[in-house]
Amino acid sequence: MVSIGERKKAMRAVLDYIRPVNTLDLVRQMAGIAELSTPFGDYWRGFEMAASEGDECTDAALAEQLDADHRLDAAEKALLFEARAEMSLRGLEGIMTGAIQETPT
Repeated sequence: MVSIGERKKAMRAVLDYIRPVNTLDLVRQMAGIAELSTPFGDYWRGFEMAASEGDECTDAALAEQLDADHRLDAAEKALLFEARAEMSLRGLEGIMTGAIQETPT
């Protein structure tokens, strides 16, 4: 049986690997120009958690919800979808290189 501490450590390793560094740079630049909404951060963390757990259902549900959410402007939505895509690509790369163990479904 895997302990909660071991599970958290494994998730942290995946998050460190899949972190969308290119999109984070854009977010930092944009934050100096305009303030990002609170829902932006909520979606960002939700996509990170879904990606780190390999939870495709939650990821898809968040994407649908984001697309329909009127609290975010078009630029925020574009950044979030870009971050989601970057996390997916980095996750796939990690699985292909063996840096990330694929989560059994």
